[in-house]
Amino acid sequence: MDTKRASGTAGRKKENFWQNMFKHKGLYLMAFPGIIWFVLFKYVTLAGSVIAFMDYDIYKGIGGSKFAGLKHFAHLFKFPEFGQIFRNMAILGACDVLIVFPIPILLAILMNEVRGG
Repeated sequence: MDTKRASGTAGRKKENFWQNMFKHKGLYLMAFPGIIWFVLFKYVTLAGSVIAFMDYDIYKGIGGSKFAGLKHFAHLFKFPEFGQIFRNMAILGACDVLIVFPIPILLAILMNEVRGG
């Protein structure tokens, strides 16, 4: 038995990227808004994280402000209430994971059960 014929790929022409995109243009058009949202609000906003390491001046902008390194973080860790602030943040994060995260999953299961009857 020929292995090419057994796999089902014999005689098939490989499509390039643009042919595949044209063939499935509906799927790509539906995915496009989600991809744009993801890029704008997940990747572009990461550039603003640089401000944490700068002596930011609103009039000079990110490019014109001086680099401060870890100076601001050292000041944060020396703050007397840092332990309480960190503990509150950890509790809120744990509540988010334990309470808020499962709710959509449980709702989807319940809706599936109602539909399945």
